[in-house]
Amino acid sequence: MRSPSVLSRLAALLPLLLCLSFSAPAPVAAQTEGGDTLEGQDEAAIAEARERYAQGAEFFRRERYSAAIAELTEAYRLWQNPTILFALAQAYEGDSQVLAAIETYQRYLDTTPESDTRRPDVESRIRLLNQLLATLRIASNAPGMVFINGQEVGPAPGEIRVPTGRHQIEVRAEGYRPERQTVTIAAGTEVQLTFTLREEETRTEIIRVSEGRAPIRLPRSAFMVSAGVTVAAVGAWVGLAGTAVRQANTYNDQPVRSDAERRDAQAWGRRADIMMGVAGGLAVGTLVIGILTDWDGDDDEDDGGDGGGDAGATGPAPEADVVPQRGGAVLMLGWRR
Repeated sequence: MRSPSVLSRLAALLPLLLCLSFSAPAPVAAQTEGGDTLEGQDEAAIAEARERYAQGAEFFRRERYSAAIAELTEAYRLWQNPTILFALAQAYEGDSQVLAAIETYQRYLDTTPESDTRRPDVESRIRLLNQLLATLRIASNAPGMVFINGQEVGPAPGEIRVPTGRHQIEVRAEGYRPERQTVTIAAGTEVQLTFTLREEETRTEIIRVSEGRAPIRLPRSAFMVSAGVTVAAVGAWVGLAGTAVRQANTYNDQPVRSDAERRDAQAWGRRADIMMGVAGGLAVGTLVIGILTDWDGDDDEDDGGDGGGDAGATGPAPEADVVPQRGGAVLMLGWRR
């Protein structure tokens, strides 16, 4: 809220500005209007502070209060002159930052002597600004902090002074979800706000680490069976290939060749080719089984604790046999006990 008297007080700033701009500081110390001596002040810092004060006063005259606050804050950092502090408080007041204006006016009173001519005016300004504040009574089921429009202002539960107007009130507490309420409050009033914070949900993520699957290991008997079958298939292929070659030679040696003999020779050739493919596939399978075979394992079976088994007994053994027949051969596979 802009006070109607702020602009009218601009005239009071101009003589102060002239005082700061044209008064020459001593080389070692700078004399403030209140009579305090600021020892050890750098002349360059004071000169920059005067320039920033002048710029801030110009922003204030144009009602650019935020810019004036920035310039005057930097000026006071360079030169802790109560006059700059007084101008900064007026800029806060013009920018409707009531709480900051009250705090800055109070800092001015704390840094000036009782004989300062502006003290009665500053004390009056503080009383008037306090009338623009409202009281928020914050009740909370968990101790935390109160944030007004995103700025931390005090603990909860508790009582907080806020400027008149519309505000977003937020209470934050460790281990609880923040809760917000929006309130429009008039000057001089008291408002009770109750915040019931909910505890944050604790998420427990269980990561299951499964043990790696053991590699596939085959017994040596599996490889022996596969190798036996492969050998039998190779033998069958050799037999069929030999028969196919003999049939082809017989067909080629005959001066008179019939279609039946030609088809018979071609049939034997196809059988040999098929068996060659079977033998090749079995050979690849045997190679894979050989890679997966647990060669370090023990395939011997226990005889049993009661001695009931034969000492030389063995388990079932694979058996393969090729039975030649007219027009081909039969591969016999089985287990011999």
